[in-house]
Amino acid sequence: MTFTRKLNQIIYPYRIDSELLLREQVVRDLGVEFDSSLSFIPHVETVVRAHSAAIENVQRRFMKYLAYRSDGVYPPRGVDNADLLDRFQITPLESRIKTQLVSFSLTHNQLLGIDFRIYR
Repeated sequence: MTFTRKLNQIIYPYRIDSELLLREQVVRDLGVEFDSSLSFIPHVETVVRAHSAAIENVQRRFMKYLAYRSDGVYPPRGVDNADLLDRFQITPLESRIKTQLVSFSLTHNQLLGIDFRIYR
């Protein structure tokens, strides 16, 4: 991998005993992922993907608890998450993550190539 912020990277084909070495696009070091431009976008994507389902589960349980506190009974099993979000006027997690990633990217002057779907 070649690390640079230049638009035109100099890419040299490295060889060992006439065997061409593969060039990595993303490298993980001490748990942090870097790409060739030294951006943290791959790392942020990985962390979001790994933890979004857990955060969504906590949010759902909290909304069910809010419903219990206001109604005196828990919502029935299988209640639609969208109904709970609408009832308590909470922005869906996917939208909030997208907003935060856009803000992060703009703050760090980087272009986005991020898939904003929630992974389970």
